[in-house]
Amino acid sequence: MSVIKQNDPNHLVGVGDEGFFKHPLSRSFLYDGKNGVDAARLLDIHAVDFGTFHLYPQGWGQDRDFGRKWIEEHLKLGRSAGKPMLLEEFGVSLDGNFVSGTEDRNALYAEWLDAAAEQDGAGTLFWMLAGGSFEYCVQEGSRSDSRPLVSCRGVCARGLDAKH
Repeated sequence: MSVIKQNDPNHLVGVGDEGFFKHPLSRSFLYDGKNGVDAARLLDIHAVDFGTFHLYPQGWGQDRDFGRKWIEEHLKLGRSAGKPMLLEEFGVSLDGNFVSGTEDRNALYAEWLDAAAEQDGAGTLFWMLAGGSFEYCVQEGSRSDSRPLVSCRGVCARGLDAKH
């Protein structure tokens, strides 16, 4: 990564990882380190400017309450390391098992976005804005805090401050 900084010192470097942890006593694949990744150790790398994490509780066999906890854990980790954290991917399927439909999914996304915003997360990004029968529209707008806003049928992705 130092090669990146030498050749392009004006851009931030992130790893793009899922945000898994390595806690040896854990029995969960999200925390046991068997994926070969430890979000905390990645933030210790000097050349890494910001941390990233993903959120797919449905695919990971977690319940709906897991999302807020996962977000809180990662933002706390970023604060401890003195680095911003970006929720770089998130999503759930409209298969009827995890969410009952588009409105329920949008409410869940809003909860996650609020959790990230309330704790000063660096930003949030959707993985996909469309899929299956989801009809979408994207509208650009602005917030009173001047951060960009992308809205998709009432669900918002809050971006990094344009100055960074």
